[in-house]
Amino acid sequence: MNIYNALKNDHQEVKELFDELKQPPHMNGESRDKIFTKIKTALTSHSEAEEAVFYTQLRQQGEVEKKIELAVNEHNQVSRTLEVLENMDTNSATWLNKLMSLCDEVQQHINEEEGEIFETARRVFSQQQAREMGEQFQQAKILKKINPLHED
Repeated sequence: MNIYNALKNDHQEVKELFDELKQPPHMNGESRDKIFTKIKTALTSHSEAEEAVFYTQLRQQGEVEKKIELAVNEHNQVSRTLEVLENMDTNSATWLNKLMSLCDEVQQHINEEEGEIFETARRVFSQQQAREMGEQFQQAKILKKINPLHED
């Protein structure tokens, strides 16, 4: 699988988890806490693997530096928001409003990434390089889930 499809698959997974989480608590089989934990794990492993593999290799090409810096800053903001949400009551209106804002931020990030960043990457990377990055990305995500980094 190439890097573009791997990233898009993750994006779709997170969108589906957000949609599930927006349902009233009694409408799904899992608690909001469990679904939120899945979102946090998915976003964290995705961001770290994406930065390590995809963004690093784009930087080496000298491409879209400002867009990459913006994307990394967005990843950092998402991480901070996830930490705040983790310490709130998942049944409160404040939590749900903050979640909706996070969902909007993540969707905007996805649109930017799948637009200009993917366009640039497709110009500078061969299909073989894209496949290799896709494999590296998947491996990096697996390692993250097995050996999570805890940075305070």
